[in-house]
Amino acid sequence: MENHPTLNPTTEHCGDLTTLTKKPVEIDVHRFHDALGLMYPLNWSCSENGECETFMSAEMYCGNVTEIYTRIGIRYFMMRDHSNLNHDKILASVKEAFGLNQK
Repeated sequence: MENHPTLNPTTEHCGDLTTLTKKPVEIDVHRFHDALGLMYPLNWSCSENGECETFMSAEMYCGNVTEIYTRIGIRYFMMRDHSNLNHDKILASVKEAFGLNQK
């Protein structure tokens, strides 16, 4: 029987992983919660004050690239990036993309 990668292909099947990443886009609250309920989230984190939240899909898009979801206040975002990003790096990426660093 021939081996055909279907879910979570190894990096050798993915090519250049940097081409698989996607910048953050704003999504609605329903898409955020649908993703959260799809399967147990990977690396689910929340800021101490509860203002920000991030999690990743446990299903990899390819290699170690996955969908990453973020909540900042009442705004919601999704991006595709490497699953080794931590909460602070994810927040920084979203805030930079949407100019949310200014108070």
